Amino acid sequence: MNDQVAQITRKKNTIRIYGAGGTGVAITAALDQYAGKQAPGFANILTTFIDTSDSDLPSNIDPAKLYLFPELDGSGQERAENHPEYQARIKEILQKHRPSDLNIIITSASGGTGSGLAPELIAELLQKDHNVIVVAVGDAATRKFARNSRATLKSFMGNVAVTKHSLAVFYAENSRLVSEAKINEKIEQLVTVLSILYSGENRRMDSKDLYKWLRPTTVDGAPMLTALSIVEGSTDYPTNIGQVVSLATLTNDRENAAYPEMVDIQFTGFPDNIDREVSEWPIHFVLSDGVIAPAIDRLTKTIDELEENRQARLAPAKILDSSDVVGSSGIVFD
Repeated sequence: MNDQVAQITRKKNTIRIYGAGGTGVAITAALDQYAGKQAPGFANILTTFIDTSDSDLPSNIDPAKLYLFPELDGSGQERAENHPEYQARIKEILQKHRPSDLNIIITSASGGTGSGLAPELIAELLQKDHNVIVVAVGDAATRKFARNSRATLKSFMGNVAVTKHSLAVFYAENSRLVSEAKINEKIEQLVTVLSILYSGENRRMDSKDLYKWLRPTTVDGAPMLTALSIVEGSTDYPTNIGQVVSLATLTNDRENAAYPEMVDIQFTGFPDNIDREVSEWPIHFVLSDGVIAPAIDRLTKTIDELEENRQARLAPAKILDSSDVVGSSGIVFD
C-alpha cells in the first residue's frame, strides 16, 4: 500500500502585459526577461508591445509580440492625434494578443500615444469583464505633460463611468525627487509581486477572491476608480492614500497578516512554491480611494501656475522695424 499523499497541482495562471506607447514599450521591454519562464509560485508572463512608431521599439523585439499601427508615425504628444485609428483597431489588437487571467496595461499618462490608446484598451477589456490593472506614469515637468497627465487620469474615471466596472491604477509621477529609473524599478517589483498574487498557486486564495478584491464598490454599490499601493513587510505603511477599500495579502505561516487599518474585506493567501526570496512578508495589495483625485488637483495647480507664467512673459524684443527693407527670401542688406 502506498502511504504517500498525492501532491495537489494547481492551475498556473497567466498575466498579459500590454505596453502602450513609448514609455509602456520601454518598461515592458525590461519585463520581457520574465516572459516564458515557468517559475514555481509565479504566474506565466506574456508581453505585448503596441505603438504608432517604430522609433521606440527595441532592436531585438519579437515581431510576434508587436502590434504596430500601420501608416502612423507617432502622436507628437497629442492624445487625440490618432484616436479614430485606436478605436478602429482595439478589437483586432485583442484578437491577436488575447487577454489572460490578469491584464496589466503599462502606459505614460503624459505622452501622446499610450495615454490616448490605453483608455480604449481598458474600456474594451472592462466591457468583457476581464481583470485589469493599469500602470500609469505621469509627468508635470511641462504644461503639456501636466495637461495630458490630468486628462489621462480623468479618462480612467471615464472608463469606470462608461463600463460600470471598477478599475485599479498604480500611478507614479516623474519628478526631480523620483527618477525615471526609480519608477521603473518600482514597476518591475510591482509586476513581480502581482505575479505571485495571480499565480493560481496560493493556498486559501482562489480566483473568486481576486475577482472580488479587484472590484470594490461604494457603499451604494457603484463601481470605483481605486489606486493600488504595495506594502511589503510590517513597517512603512503608506500615508495620504485615503480610505482602504479592498485588501489582498500574501504571507507565510510565520508572519502576521494583519493590516494596521480596519478594512471592510481582506483576502489572505499563502504562497507555497516560491523558490527564491522576492520580498519581505507579508505583502499587502492595497486598493484605496484617496490618490487619484489629489493627483488631479496637484496637476491642475501646476497647470494654472505654468499658464500664469506663460501669460506673464514679456513680448519678444523687436528686431525688424519699418525702415528695414526685407527681400523676397527674407534677406536684409543694411
